[in-house]
Amino acid sequence: ITLVGVIAAATGGASVADSFEPVVQKYLNISSFAAEIISLVCLAVPLSCLLIIFAELVPKVYALNNEERVCLALSPWVKRLFHIVSPIISVFEMIVKFILGLSGKSAQNNHMDFKTGLHELKAAVSLARTSKLINAQEEKIVLSAASLSSRYIKDIMIPLNDIFMIPESISFTEALVKAHCDMHTRFPVCTVENDHQTIKGYVTFKDIVNALKMNQKDPTIRGIIRLIKAFYSNETISSVLEKMIHEKHHIALIKSPESNLVIGMVTLEDIIEELVGDIEDEADRLPNNIYPYGDKWLMGGGVSMKKVTETMGISNADINLDINLAEWTEKKFGGQIGGGEVIDAEGINIVVRKIKRRKLSEAIVGRISE
Repeated sequence: ITLVGVIAAATGGASVADSFEPVVQKYLNISSFAAEIISLVCLAVPLSCLLIIFAELVPKVYALNNEERVCLALSPWVKRLFHIVSPIISVFEMIVKFILGLSGKSAQNNHMDFKTGLHELKAAVSLARTSKLINAQEEKIVLSAASLSSRYIKDIMIPLNDIFMIPESISFTEALVKAHCDMHTRFPVCTVENDHQTIKGYVTFKDIVNALKMNQKDPTIRGIIRLIKAFYSNETISSVLEKMIHEKHHIALIKSPESNLVIGMVTLEDIIEELVGDIEDEADRLPNNIYPYGDKWLMGGGVSMKKVTETMGISNADINLDINLAEWTEKKFGGQIGGGEVIDAEGINIVVRKIKRRKLSEAIVGRISE
C-alpha cells in the first residue's frame, strides 16, 4: 500500500504540474504557487478517498466475509510474492534492527514482544468470553496458563517448614502411623531425621501398605524409596510442568542455584492449582462437629470461633470470631501443633486429640478453671 501510494503521488504530482496547474492559474488568475497548492488538494482528496475505499475497506471487508474463497484463490500468488519481496524485506529488517541496536532498544525486544502477545491474548480471550464461546472459569485457565512461562517455580513452592518427611530408618508400621496422621499420598524420605538437606527420595502411602502386606525382609522403608527429581528455583513453572509430565514425576525438590541446597518442594497438584484454583480433597476439610464431653465439648477443627463461644456461653472481645478452631489454636500455640498439646488462652482450654495434615482435627474444649 505504501509503495502504491508513493507511485500514485509521484505520477499524480507530475500530471498536476503539467496539465491541471496552468488551467487553475489561468481561470482563477492567481500565482503559480497558489495554483499548485489548489491543484494538489483537488487531486489528493479524491485520490485518497478512492484508495481508502477501493484499496483498503472493500477488499478487507470482502476477504473477512469470504475468508475461505479468498484464501484458496490468493494463496499461490501470495506465496510467489513472498519469494520475490523476501530478500528486500530481509534487508529492511536488518537495517531496522541495526538502528534499534544503536539506540539500545534491542535488549527490550523479547520482553516487549511477550507483553504485547499477552495483551493480545487477554483481548482475544475476553472477546471469546463476551461472545459466550467460553465461560469465566475457562477464561481464567487460559490466562493462567499463559502466565506460567513468565513466573518462577520458587513462587509456588512449598517452604521447608511445611514439608513432612519420614526418616528412612523407621519401620513400616511407624511410617504408616506417620503417613496416616499427615493424610498425604507421597512423603519425602530423609537420611537424617528432620534434616531437609538429606532427602534422598520419597515413598507413597500405597507402597507402605503393600510392604506391610508382603512382610518384606528389610523392616525399614529404605527398600521402597523412589527417586525424587530436583529443579532449580529460577526455572519457570511451564518448563517444570513440562518436565514433570514428560518424566512422570508427581513431586520434586526445589534447590537454590547459588548454594545447591534444598529450599522447598513442589507437587504436580500445586502447578495445576495455578491454573484452576485451589483443589481440596476430603482430607482437606476439617470436621465441624460439636458433641458434649462431660462438662466440656468435643469439637472439630473446622468449627468457627463464633460457634465455639456461643456453645460455651463465653464473651471475650479479644477472641477473633472470623477464624475456625484449628486456626485459633495454631495462632495461640505459636506454630504447628503435633498432637497432645494443651493450650490455655482467652478463657478457653484446648486439649488436642487428633491432627490432620498438621492441623487440628479434633480437640476437647472447655472453660479455664478459675
